[in-house]
Amino acid sequence: MGSTEISNHIWAGAFAGLLGLLVFLIVHQLTIAPIWFILPVGSIFAAAGGAAVGWAYQLLLPRLPPGILVSSLILAGLLTLTQLPGLLIGQTRQPIIDMSTANILPGQGWEAAGRFVFDLFLPAGIVGALLGWWVGKSTQAALALSVAAVAFSIGPGHNIPFFAGTSGVVKMSAIMLVVILASALSLAGALAWLNNR
Repeated sequence: MGSTEISNHIWAGAFAGLLGLLVFLIVHQLTIAPIWFILPVGSIFAAAGGAAVGWAYQLLLPRLPPGILVSSLILAGLLTLTQLPGLLIGQTRQPIIDMSTANILPGQGWEAAGRFVFDLFLPAGIVGALLGWWVGKSTQAALALSVAAVAFSIGPGHNIPFFAGTSGVVKMSAIMLVVILASALSLAGALAWLNNR
């Protein structure tokens, strides 16, 4: 695979991350409240996370079914699987957020930080590595999907430690799935455009 093709995957991933952030902000405004103030910092995380996903996609692509759309949807499915342990762990925990105000409960700041690290990022990274090894059959693919899974946790999965185990889990999951689908479709579209220009 040439350097241009690798670069295309990274650029397409960054674009998909940014589009996913935009979709998230629009859906959040329509269903919860406007939070456009996160756009500047969120754009940095979305582009970097998307680039990590693009890198993983490039490494897994030779072992995925043909077709950009099908393979990008499979990648989205794999990344979604990396978030399931965090969601399942969160379902067993006491809520750390007041659902009436959406604020972290008093004295729960360190608990929230621990949940991000041990309940979300660590399991996502481990599952990402295992899936990357299983699909990609290489250490590099395992590393790339592990990094992409953690980046994905910061993006679409960032609310799992807060809303898993609460009445907001269904809405959170629905928003995540909309963002993931939009990102997968934009990854396929951006990659097709970059490869054919």
